[in-house]
Parts: sequence; C-alpha cells; structure tokens
Amino acid sequence: MADKPDSQDFYCGDYNDILKLSPNPGNIVDMKGNIIGRHEGIWNYTIGKRKGLVGGGTHKPLYVVKIDAARNEIIAGFKEDLYSKTMLVRQLNWLSIAQPAGPLRAQVKIRRQAKEAPALITPFEDGSARVDFDEPQMSVTAGQSAVFYNGDLTLGGGIIA
Repeated sequence: MADKPDSQDFYCGDYNDILKLSPNPGNIVDMKGNIIGRHEGIWNYTIGKRKGLVGGGTHKPLYVVKIDAARNEIIAGFKEDLYSKTMLVRQLNWLSIAQPAGPLRAQVKIRRQAKEAPALITPFEDGSARVDFDEPQMSVTAGQSAVFYNGDLTLGGGIIA
C-alpha cells in the first residue's frame, strides 16, 4: 500500500501482529449503556469505525462513537451520534498571532483529510479554547490535533480534549 499515492497506512496486516498486545476483552455498549457485544482490545477501534462492529439488533449500521479507556468499553451509536458542534482544545500554540483576548472566527481542521470548517474560537486563560463550529463536524476525536486558519495563514492549534 505504501506505493499507492494516497496511502496512509504503514502496515497492511492486522495491527495486533506488530503491537504484540495480549487480548484485553471488554464490552461494546450502546449509547444507553446496554451491552451489545464484546471486543478483544480497545486499540482495535477508532472513532467512526464501522467495520467489524457488532449489529446490536438494529437495522441501521453502528459506529464507534466513543472509547472509554478507563472502563475498557467501546460505545457504539448511529452515524448521527458521531457529529459534534463544540469541542475543547488544550495545549494551544498560537503561531502567527498572540493569544487573542477574546473570541475570534477562523477555519478549523480536525484531521488531515478533513475540510476546514468555519468556527468561533473562544480562548481561555489556562491555554485551552472552546471551538463552536457553524455546522456539526463528524468524528471529533480526543487526542487528535485541531489547527486554526485564516485563509493560508496558520493561526495556531492544539490537542482535542
């Protein structure tokens, strides 16, 4: 796959082969907390993943909506449950401007392949900021980077909480 121009994978097999992690079974639960299946390790899942997720007795496809590492649980929901209009970003770095004293409008990217989305960014004194998107965004994922733009100018960014 590495020879494909749009490939993002560094490995084409089962990641468990290279991670060498022992199975750590846990529950897959629906949005209400009902157990609908089991997993062999939360590292096998990402937010938005659908492939290999149990059906849960529904006629609509289920997606990974949240991963609760503390409880070793995968929370599954429908596609509409993946959308968020607000997120918190921590460990901010302002690159081309000083930390704004108040809210500012910017374009925000939540992953490399995502399109920039218009949003209101409200910075806090603790180095975090609340981002309110004009339209809900799919698969806002804790631990991923958020980057703020004004046209071609990178304003800054941080880690999605």
